[in-house]
Amino acid sequence: MSSGERSEAWSDARTGSRDVQRLGGFDPDGVWSHRVAKEVAFVSRCLAILKERQPFDEAGDGGFDAVRGILERSIASERLGWEQRFLQTGDVEFGPHGEIQDTPVYSNRGAELIELQNLLRVFLEKRNEVLDHAAAHRSLMKIMSG
Repeated sequence: MSSGERSEAWSDARTGSRDVQRLGGFDPDGVWSHRVAKEVAFVSRCLAILKERQPFDEAGDGGFDAVRGILERSIASERLGWEQRFLQTGDVEFGPHGEIQDTPVYSNRGAELIELQNLLRVFLEKRNEVLDHAAAHRSLMKIMSG
C-alpha cells in the first residue's frame, strides 16, 4: 500500500466516507459517519501513548483491548461471504492430502483491517515479551539484593 493509499484510507476511516459510499451514499442520520468517527477518535486516543513513545504504560492495556474489539467488529462487518478452499495437510504417495474448509471472503477494506489486526497482534506480543523480560529482571535484582 502506498503512502497516498494509506493517507486516503485514514481519511476515509476518519470521515466514514467509505462506509457511506458502500451504502450507495445513503446515510439517513449520519449513523455510519458518527459511529466510525467516534471509534476512530477513541482508537486515536488509545494509541496516543505510542505517539508519545510510551508503549509500556499500563494505562494502555485497556485501550489496546478495546482497539482489538473494534477491529474484530469492523472486520466482521466487512465479510462478504464464504467460499470453500482446499487446505493441504500433507503429501502422500499419490498426491496432496487435505480437506475442504469454508473460508470467509472479505472486502478490500476488510483485508486491510485484517493486516492492521495482525500488525497490532505482533506489536502486542513483542510488547508483552519485553514486559515479561523486565519483570524477570526486576525479580532477579530483588533476589540478588537480598
